[in-house]
Amino acid sequence: MNKILYISTSLSSNASGGRTLSEANLEILKACCNTDIRVLSVGRVNTKYINITSTSNTFQTALANLRLYSGCLHKNAFDAIINEIAGEKPSILYFDTSLFGRLALAVNKLFPEIKIITLFQNIEFDFKLQCYSGIKRILYTPAIFSDWMNERWAIRYSETIVALHKNDSIRLQQIYGRKADFIHPICIASNIVETAISSINPHKLPDEYILFVGSAFPPNLEAIKFLCDKVMPYLDIHLIVVGSNLENYRQMFSANNVSVIGSVSDLTPFYDNAKLVVTPIFTGAGMKVKIAEALMHGKCVIGSKFSLIGYEKAVDRGVCIVANSANDYVEFIKNYKTSSAVKLLAKELFLQEFSLSAGITRMKYILGMVT
Repeated sequence: MNKILYISTSLSSNASGGRTLSEANLEILKACCNTDIRVLSVGRVNTKYINITSTSNTFQTALANLRLYSGCLHKNAFDAIINEIAGEKPSILYFDTSLFGRLALAVNKLFPEIKIITLFQNIEFDFKLQCYSGIKRILYTPAIFSDWMNERWAIRYSETIVALHKNDSIRLQQIYGRKADFIHPICIASNIVETAISSINPHKLPDEYILFVGSAFPPNLEAIKFLCDKVMPYLDIHLIVVGSNLENYRQMFSANNVSVIGSVSDLTPFYDNAKLVVTPIFTGAGMKVKIAEALMHGKCVIGSKFSLIGYEKAVDRGVCIVANSANDYVEFIKNYKTSSAVKLLAKELFLQEFSLSAGITRMKYILGMVT
């Protein structure tokens, strides 16, 4: 019977997409195993799991990066995890991030019998380069170099590498000389609940609207600005914007046909009543959870090519539409007619590719190959 130790930095995260992915993958692993899974949560916020205290501020993180610790680890956290591994003696370590390469290196030397599975939620080296340019890139060189080293170690010392989509697998081959062993797209449970509660009553929404979902994260703010500046002035329909902490940006994105609601207790009524979902994301990393959510609710999605990475089957089937310009959004939204056929197809694709049951099928195969 395999004993699994699951280690994540996202379980205590406020970023709902990453946390949703990590929690879903944990549920998938539990469903695949006949034994309890021990879970370590690395972060600044306590969770219901075993908590490993991470770096607590930018200065501490910078010092840790200089010593080639990434993923919010510092020496004390690193040692605490090694002690947990020594005490538990799992047969499989599941790293929920590519930034635990230094741990993979240490485990390979100390416990060579343990098999390591590393999930690349994205390629952190590329993400850091995207985030920082000019003088900022120079200032963040220790972080960038530390991420690069940890991903190299993860690639070298992991028994199995898992990526969310083939683009990341190809990029891993280009940077680190090894592609992913398995592609395991994001999966979500069939209920969507956020932590904060909105004062807006969902039943007071317009009769017809398009929907944008995303937390107050820079790529999402960039997307909302694009919609407000280049798309919505040319449409008669309303845009509803929901997502954690976006209520802080209502004044920035105020317009006659744009309503920024922000944090909500339940996204379901917003999805269910939307004409379609828009996702003009141009920067960032990983797969977009909001698109799987939209498909689960039977919604057509129009978005940038970047935002639809990993959803190629949905694009091929016409449930997700790639827009290359602001005019593409305007024309598609103007002419789009809802249909029961699209709704059924979207839900079918969700069940086949992005549901927990689909994830369980894939993970059983992965674990079977590892063991």
